[in-house]
Amino acid sequence: MSSKRKRVVLTIKEKIDIIAQSKSGETGRALAEKYGVGTSTISDIKKNADSILRYVDNLDNKEDTLTRKMMKKYKTEVLEDVEFTGFVQNNVFGFIVGPSYFEEKVNNVAD
Repeated sequence: MSSKRKRVVLTIKEKIDIIAQSKSGETGRALAEKYGVGTSTISDIKKNADSILRYVDNLDNKEDTLTRKMMKKYKTEVLEDVEFTGFVQNNVFGFIVGPSYFEEKVNNVAD
C-alpha cells in the first residue's frame, strides 16, 4: 500500500521563484524536490505562469506574495469592489452619496 504525500501549498512568492528558476534552466524534477511538491505541480505552475505574474502585477501590496497562497481576493476586497461599483452607478444616475449629501440631509431635518 502506498503512502499519501502530504499536501504542500506554495506561496505566490514561491511560485514566482519557481517560474524564474525554470526560465533560467532549472529542471522540473529538481524544483519539485527543492520545494517538496510533485513534478505535476511544477508543470502546472509553469503552464499558469502568465496568469500568476499578471495577478502579482495587479496586487496593491507586493508584500502579500510572501504570505498569500491563493490567487483569490480577500472577502473585504470583494466588498470594497461592490461598494465602489455601487457608488459609481449611483453617480451615473445622479445620486451622489458622500459627506455633503449627509450634511444636506441633516440641515434639512434641522430646519
